[in-house]
Amino acid sequence: LILMVALFGSMIGNGQEILTKEQAIAQMLANNYSIQLADQSKSLASVNASRANVGYHPTVTATAGASADYGSSNQKFQDGSEIQADANLTQLYNGSVAFNWTLYQGGERRLNLQKLYAQVDLAEVEKRWTIENEMVNVLSQYYQAAQALEQFRLQEELTQFSEERLERVQVNYEYARSNSLDV
Repeated sequence: LILMVALFGSMIGNGQEILTKEQAIAQMLANNYSIQLADQSKSLASVNASRANVGYHPTVTATAGASADYGSSNQKFQDGSEIQADANLTQLYNGSVAFNWTLYQGGERRLNLQKLYAQVDLAEVEKRWTIENEMVNVLSQYYQAAQALEQFRLQEELTQFSEERLERVQVNYEYARSNSLDV
């Protein structure tokens, strides 16, 4: 018991600063990956909940292309003449632009937009739930550590009282005021 008290006493006396409840909560909010993921999910849901993502706005599509062919050809005609062309360069270019706008889709866009807004609300609730759950875990651990520290201090105090009592009994035994059973 004395060895355990000495061991824990040296650990407490090593100069680590005491973590307050507010500091524990602040560190949990800043460094917890579950909370950061929930926050990112909420941000993503907020970005996705827009009229453009459900087809209210027109779309414009543009494409362009180019190709080049470098080669030679040899042509023979029916009259027996022949033409040979070396190093021919053939270039082709194309492009197109398309503009699409759906005017009516049977209410599907409105329902999809409502679904996206509901996902934003759900992400907010999940973020709040994650924060509350992590806060419960951190505070539970904080109070368990505080309880263990308090129990250690009580054991230390009891050990000190026992040592003082043993010292008094030994002094009384030395001066013949008590017998060896008291020691």
